[in-house]
Amino acid sequence: MAFGRAPEDRPTPPQVYNWRIYLMAVLTCTGAMIMGYSIGIIGGTLTLPAFHEAFKLPPIGTRDYAYITANIVSIMQGGAFFGSLAAVPVTERWGRRTGLAVGGGSFAIGSAICTFSYGRLSLMYLGRFLSGLGCGCTSLLVPLYISELSPPAIRGFLIGLFEIGNQLSSVTAFWVNFAALSIPASAGNAQWMTTLGLQIFPGTALLLSALFILPESPRWFVKHGATDRARKNLAWLRHLPEDHEYIIAELGAMREQVSREGGGTWRDLLGPGVRNRLAIGMTMMLCQNLTGINSINYYSPSIFRSVGLTDRRTTLFASGIWAIVKALATIGSLVFFIDSLGRRKLLLISAMGQAVVMLYIGGYVQTSSPPPAAIALNGGGSTSPQSPAGWVAVIAVYFYALFFCFAWNSVPWIYCAEIFPTRLRALCVSITTATQWLGQFGVARATPYALAEIRGGLYFIFGGFLLAMWTWVWLCLPETKGVPLEDMDRIFGVPGAGSEVRDEERADRELAEALEELEEKKIDGEK
Repeated sequence: MAFGRAPEDRPTPPQVYNWRIYLMAVLTCTGAMIMGYSIGIIGGTLTLPAFHEAFKLPPIGTRDYAYITANIVSIMQGGAFFGSLAAVPVTERWGRRTGLAVGGGSFAIGSAICTFSYGRLSLMYLGRFLSGLGCGCTSLLVPLYISELSPPAIRGFLIGLFEIGNQLSSVTAFWVNFAALSIPASAGNAQWMTTLGLQIFPGTALLLSALFILPESPRWFVKHGATDRARKNLAWLRHLPEDHEYIIAELGAMREQVSREGGGTWRDLLGPGVRNRLAIGMTMMLCQNLTGINSINYYSPSIFRSVGLTDRRTTLFASGIWAIVKALATIGSLVFFIDSLGRRKLLLISAMGQAVVMLYIGGYVQTSSPPPAAIALNGGGSTSPQSPAGWVAVIAVYFYALFFCFAWNSVPWIYCAEIFPTRLRALCVSITTATQWLGQFGVARATPYALAEIRGGLYFIFGGFLLAMWTWVWLCLPETKGVPLEDMDRIFGVPGAGSEVRDEERADRELAEALEELEEKKIDGEK
């Protein structure tokens, strides 16, 4: 299924790549649908006439309108920031499944409150915050959980399903907004309640999957001393007997890593080989926001107005096409390139392509005079740009989506899910995820004002950041494709990790110890 499979770290039985591991990844990625739909739906919902009327919003284009819409959008990112941090003690004490269930349940409850807020901004804010808590929790745990279940050769693809689910649900959200315009005004609140109410389903699906279907992470069991349960779950996931050589070797590697690392504390984050990984992960998440993607994700109708499309239906249609381009580019990258070309090459190509496009859009917006946003918000305006350069700017937005989704859409999540040591993985991924949501909060708050005040300057800023990111990746980022999770210490220079991935003598010793342990269990059972 992963056409761009990475080289295997050791001979791998074909049973390892079985339907179970793919099914578990797909079910877990209902957590990605939570994130994708909530991000994709809100920008268009804010432009729906029924929503504007129900919440008695100020006139569109005013600073008061920008303030309220920025609050509605960004309060979810605030909740997600705290959710990604609060998820750590939950998942470390009670397991990955429990954390996923809590995230899905919180999002479903928050979505229901938003749906039935009936024009009360206080309830809308509360619902968005609770939804954000769920988003933060699942955005941490979905990549983390999948990385701990995945065979190394297809780990990039399976974690990438997180981003595929994110994009497909985002596509759904954009087109739901477009379809909602067909609901007549006489239906009252049905227009915006429909768009927001559909959020309840992915949250509920994740909750039920975590409670009744998903297995606990074998690495979490090993960390908590439950080796027998870890072996059982690992054998089920790999579709192999518990005494198979591959299971014994993989379980031995997990046990060795946990034994070498010991327990994890906040102080350990400053240790050699960890602080550099944490700095890289936080920088990647911050850089993802500095590409400018979330300015378009959250405010795509306004972005398309800035390049000359001013009719409400046209901007929502253009936003739907934008979502389709993103989804197709993400799927293509993850299926064919993530585990073959690797992380670094994809990031370099993506950053340079985005930079060129952003600089062109900035030049166009700064030198042209698109119709004021208020025209479109009142239902008027033209349906297309007024010049060939304007059409090029519209097309450039789609090329930006293509380049972004080639790498910066998914690689930061994959990279952060795979590089940290087991004892600190949840804590480190929590910090990098919180950095992601903090960056989104800043972008969501600033974009409405930036579009109004500095126009094309916003795109120049993002273009400059993208050029800086290209340089940083070239100079600082190690390649991790195909590297087992247990060997990341070697890649990032942990003292005592050794110069070889796994020497033959140590592997033989682990195999002998595991076989002896299994034999003792069989003898005890016979007695």
